[in-house]
Amino acid sequence: MYRTKGVMYSLSCIMLFTNLAFITECGAPIEFGKKFAYDLKKPDEKYMLKKKLAEVSGLSFLTDSTLVLVEDEVGAIFSYNLKTNTISDNHKFAKKGDFEDVETLGNTAYVLRSDGTLYEINDINSDESILTPKIYDTPLSVENDTEGLCYDQKNHSLLIGCKGVASLMNSKAKYFNKRAIYSFNLRTKKLSQTPAILIDEKAVAKHSYAASRNGIEKLMSFYNLTPTTPYEPSGMAFHPITNDLFIISSSSNLMIVIDSKGTLKSAHELTEKVFKQPEGIVFDSKGNLYISNEGRGGKGNILKFLYDPEQ
Repeated sequence: MYRTKGVMYSLSCIMLFTNLAFITECGAPIEFGKKFAYDLKKPDEKYMLKKKLAEVSGLSFLTDSTLVLVEDEVGAIFSYNLKTNTISDNHKFAKKGDFEDVETLGNTAYVLRSDGTLYEINDINSDESILTPKIYDTPLSVENDTEGLCYDQKNHSLLIGCKGVASLMNSKAKYFNKRAIYSFNLRTKKLSQTPAILIDEKAVAKHSYAASRNGIEKLMSFYNLTPTTPYEPSGMAFHPITNDLFIISSSSNLMIVIDSKGTLKSAHELTEKVFKQPEGIVFDSKGNLYISNEGRGGKGNILKFLYDPEQ
């Protein structure tokens, strides 16, 4: 009986401190509980993909009802019809590799390989089954472990996210506890020598504990009692209405939101129950969110979340 009372007392203390942790963070308020335009626990639609797309790693819109997908190990792009849930077309552009993301601009697709190499594939509406790409060897390398790719309309460039080392191979600059996003200028076809955006992992950690699964995890994270998983970008996209940059991380099952000034606004958990392995992200013109997941031995999928800024 006394043991039971002791356990209950300990739990009460934990819950008390957890509640305190919700409302203070080094003297500053936390965004826990702040309204978010997407219910990430309840997808509004789920598209199951064929076996050949089990390792879908990126997606981008070609038309309002057609997505272009890229698969991790296959040098091909696939057109996926959202209305019929079928692959309507595919084009081979390279041999096997480690292809991480895709972005479309009109009738052109850009595909990112994990070593920083960019493939520019023109006329993707062509009837040809094999398309010859232009290849750009950027200063990025396997050490940078590039994964995320998205179009920056304001600067007419492609943003490239790095899971690995933040600095370029021959650069003297060192960015400790940072994740880098570089800019590839589509006019000059040159990569920026310094990051366009630097993500502070410590800042992400401070935001992410408020997105933890339960109160005890929040408490432990607040007092640094549990190891944190490094935030490694796996996909990113600009919101068409707010112009915020959304960045997902498969390794830490987390999505962060950065505003146009580069300020970290919020962090949101991508629960493993819903997201098997989130790798790709894109928005349609109405602001609806689509996240692709690798299958982890099963089928890959695409999850759709309706945009509701009032929820």
